[in-house]
Amino acid sequence: MSDTQWTGVQADQVNNPNNVAVSMIKQLNPKFIDAGVKFVVQVGDLTENGAVADVDVRAAAAQDLYNAGIGFFPLRGNHESGKAAGARLTNDFPQTQGLGANVFGAANFASPSDKLRGLTYSFDFNNAKFVFIDQFVRLDGTATDANSATLDQVSWLTNAVAATPVGNHNFVFSHKNLIGENHTDVLFGANPSSNPSKQNDFIKGLASADVKYIFSGHDHVHQRSIITSPDKSSQIEEVICGSDSSKFYTPANPSNDKSYDFPAFNFLRETSLAQELYRVTYFDFVILTVFFFTAFLRARMRFDSLLSEAMSLAHLHEDFRLIHISPG
Repeated sequence: MSDTQWTGVQADQVNNPNNVAVSMIKQLNPKFIDAGVKFVVQVGDLTENGAVADVDVRAAAAQDLYNAGIGFFPLRGNHESGKAAGARLTNDFPQTQGLGANVFGAANFASPSDKLRGLTYSFDFNNAKFVFIDQFVRLDGTATDANSATLDQVSWLTNAVAATPVGNHNFVFSHKNLIGENHTDVLFGANPSSNPSKQNDFIKGLASADVKYIFSGHDHVHQRSIITSPDKSSQIEEVICGSDSSKFYTPANPSNDKSYDFPAFNFLRETSLAQELYRVTYFDFVILTVFFFTAFLRARMRFDSLLSEAMSLAHLHEDFRLIHISPG
């Protein structure tokens, strides 16, 4: 799931206390429970204002999942970018460190350092590794610039996915995008052309480890794209998760890719596969190893009747369907 903020003229402190979209979360949780998922991931912006009390509200809203035996593994977003919010996240969600009662079968937790423990982290679940990237102020107060906070983590991140046994699967999550549709600021800097050498290393590392997807939020737009590294040597598929909040954004025109990457590299790095605007969305996945397919990855989503798009990749078949829920 994606950003859960509740703001503006729709602000409602009864149903959405502390500007956390609790009313939306309460509609999503039963969907996950009914689907029988093992755990839920949220790709950041758990809150609107990032106060300690706001993080507490978001933590309390996950209780129905825990009661059903379902894990919940969050990332911070730019709305929880401060040191206090980072500390509160690790306190309220100790499972990001492999601690507490709500781990539910996840194992082998790791982080790059103590100052990122439970913020940037990875864990194994059955035959898959899940890697979460934090790019905000660390527990010791360092890394105050989100535009550079990912750079010293690239080696750890690429080594984490490279260590996954052959035949298993890797999934990577961040709050900010590789190339955003609305926002200019991204995972590697102020715009998509920033820090190209680190982008090259990162995308090459993911592609070499056969990472199929990097999931992100931030943009409040559902977007699937193939992202090419600045040196054209590697590609990764990016899935930007649609909004789970009162906020919905419109893609930039011209695109951020055209505005920043084309002048810098003389080519467009993003190939769009699908886009959905102004809809509340979530995904649920089943990962299996089936005969000659490396994996079968299925996401089910609904809007009155089922909408579907299907795409075949070498070694991977997938079926993505958007689930749309009324924000009321």
